[in-house]
Amino acid sequence: MAAAAVEIRMAAVFGEARPENGDHDADALPRRPVLFHAHAHSQGPLRVVATDLRSLAWHCSLDLDDLQDLQDDVGIGGSCSDFLDYLYSSFSSAQVKLLFPAAQGADTAELVATKAKGLPRITISLHPVATSALKDVIADFSLALYVSYKTKQEHASREQERASQLMESLASERVVASPSKVPPAKATKRVAHVSRRLARVRGALLQDADEDDTVID
Repeated sequence: MAAAAVEIRMAAVFGEARPENGDHDADALPRRPVLFHAHAHSQGPLRVVATDLRSLAWHCSLDLDDLQDLQDDVGIGGSCSDFLDYLYSSFSSAQVKLLFPAAQGADTAELVATKAKGLPRITISLHPVATSALKDVIADFSLALYVSYKTKQEHASREQERASQLMESLASERVVASPSKVPPAKATKRVAHVSRRLARVRGALLQDADEDDTVID
C-alpha cells in the first residue's frame, strides 16, 4: 500500500524584514521598509515573497524536497509538519532580516529568521523578481495582505460579539438569582410618620366640624 502524500500546509504570515548588507555599500540597501509574506497550501509549495511594495521584490518556491533539505541544513528533527510549525514561529518573531551576501551578488537576498535567541535560524535564498512580473507580484502581495487583515478583523469582531453575549448572559443570571430588595428602614419610618400626621389632621378636622355643629344649634 502506497504511503499517503505529505501535504505542505502553513498558515500565511506577514512581517517586516530588516535589510542588512554583507560587504555591500549601505547605500545599496533598500531605502523603504521591506515586507515579506510566507504561506503554503496543500496543493502547492511554500512560497516566500519580500518586497518594498514599490520597485523591488524577491521570491522563491520550496517544494517538499526543498523543505526536507532545508530541515537538514537547519538541523531540526521531526516531521515535515513539525518543521513547518517551526518555520511559522520563526517568521512570526521579530527577528527577521533580509541579508545581501556579497558572494552571491547584489541581486540575491537571503531571508533569515530566528524563532528565539539560541535556537537554529532559518535561511532561505530569494531571487529577484523579473521586471516584467514585478507589478503582478506586488499586486498579489497587497491583495493577500488585505485579505489577511480582513480575516483578522472579522475574527476579532466575532470574538467581541461572543464576549458581549456572555456578559449579557451573566448579568441576566445575576438578576434572576438575586433576592427581591426590601424597602430601607428609613423609608418605612417615614411612611409611618406621615401616617400619624395625617391621622392628627383628620382628628382636628373632625373636631372643628363638631364645634361648628354645636354653634349652629
